[in-house]
Amino acid sequence: MAENKVQDNNNTVIPGTDEVVTSGDGVNNSGIGNVDAVNNSECTGNDKNSKGKGKYNGTKNLRPYNQLTEEEQKALTSKGGKASGEARRRKRDMREMMQAILNADMTAEQIDEVLGSSKNLLPDGDKSAMAVLCTKMVQETAKGNYKAFESVRDTAGFKPEKNINLDAGISEADKELLEKVAKRMGIEGK
Repeated sequence: MAENKVQDNNNTVIPGTDEVVTSGDGVNNSGIGNVDAVNNSECTGNDKNSKGKGKYNGTKNLRPYNQLTEEEQKALTSKGGKASGEARRRKRDMREMMQAILNADMTAEQIDEVLGSSKNLLPDGDKSAMAVLCTKMVQETAKGNYKAFESVRDTAGFKPEKNINLDAGISEADKELLEKVAKRMGIEGK
């Protein structure tokens, strides 16, 4: 790869330009579109993304999205929409599967294996995996595991606020001045 190019995943970006060249399968994740092989610069096919496609690494015939016909743009948009829908369905199915697992009851042997002598901490009659895992987090917290403590605290609803509103007697004029200064400095905030 030439020294003036920056490689990011499967995209090669030419610094100082908007040109993006995809390698390998021709997929461009930038949303900008595909560009011809950067002034026909030679791609040797020896880099890790080349997949052995030879001199132009499979990018010579790529075109920017805005240079595709309306039908080609619609086809690509449709294909992307279908892939997005499939991804959403997979995530939904995974979420539903995890909820079913967490709501399932565990056997006495499984509970004993996970909690040992701490099984008396379980709420009466609740043998769900969620209850067992929450009890295990409390058990780990008692052993000094800070990450488990944070998780227990946050799950119980005691998570501290990240943004604390300190008024400190600041007048409206002072607030306006601070907002102007923050805007000039490029600082986001309220």
